[in-house]
Amino acid sequence: MATGYLVVQTYLSRESYGVQDVRVELSSGKTLYTDENGFTEKIEINAPPREESEQPGNPGDATPYTAVDITLAKEGYFTIIIRNVQIFAGETTLQPVQMLPLPENGGGGTIEYDLLPQNL
Repeated sequence: MATGYLVVQTYLSRESYGVQDVRVELSSGKTLYTDENGFTEKIEINAPPREESEQPGNPGDATPYTAVDITLAKEGYFTIIIRNVQIFAGETTLQPVQMLPLPENGGGGTIEYDLLPQNL
């Protein structure tokens, strides 16, 4: 296995304000929080070796990336789930996420996104 990286960026309205202290949970079980600018630290994630994706007809047509699910939560905001964030070996994936405040009249819930696989 090789290593890829993930950084999550949370923001409000057109990326003008970072959202601090958002709980970011990865499908691997790792949990971390965003900083005062809305960014997580750079997270190491196991990914298939790059050379496997550079050869036509790679063994078993293996996917050249690792897919990670991310759940973001903070009181006063919708919970956001993003499925299939793609992590490639030797690359840093920046996943920007707009945090949506809950309506003042109550309500809440979860917003889910399912990212499509890359056409490689």
